[in-house]
Amino acid sequence: MKTLFPFLGYSLQTGDCHRELPRGLEYNSMTFGKGSLSYEEAVFLFGLVVGMKPRVVVETGVETGASTLHLAAALEHQNYGKLYAIEKDPRSVHEVQRLVETLGYQTRVQLLLGESEDFLADPAFYQAVASPVDLAFLDTSIPRRVTELDLILPHMRPGGLVVLHDTNPLHPMGDMQVEHELEDLRTGLRFIHMNSPRRMTLVQKEL
Repeated sequence: MKTLFPFLGYSLQTGDCHRELPRGLEYNSMTFGKGSLSYEEAVFLFGLVVGMKPRVVVETGVETGASTLHLAAALEHQNYGKLYAIEKDPRSVHEVQRLVETLGYQTRVQLLLGESEDFLADPAFYQAVASPVDLAFLDTSIPRRVTELDLILPHMRPGGLVVLHDTNPLHPMGDMQVEHELEDLRTGLRFIHMNSPRRMTLVQKEL
């Protein structure tokens, strides 16, 4: 299978990184490093940007940059919008910044070093990104993502989407229990589950 994004410089391998999960062998891994989202999930994120036309995109958990580069490529394709990508590991920030510069995406991506909760809880962050946020992708450690969702929801544009990665209850790293944890916030929210092996859950703030 050939990638749709040869300019990003990775190849594909058969099977999700957690191929033991249901449908794990139907998906493909990218040679970005252990634990990155699947190729099909990356294509899905690219399509969300192309379809939604967001101006402000927020990502938590950059790691090897797989999702960051696909989001940036989509923003570059539409020729506007910016991704604010938060990562606590300085080595990841340094390496992904190098990739961003190599690809010429500096105007589309701002990498932010620090704890995601600190940024998402700070009103100054949303002033800096000229919120409201149109699209968010949350992919830090699993126990933190519901907290991140709780923090960013008030700053989402009506109709905006938050995408949480790894929400499959069978995930080896644990069950995020998204809908249970956010029971008090269900009013005004819609949940859609994408049935990839590790699963993505889309949370939409109703219009």
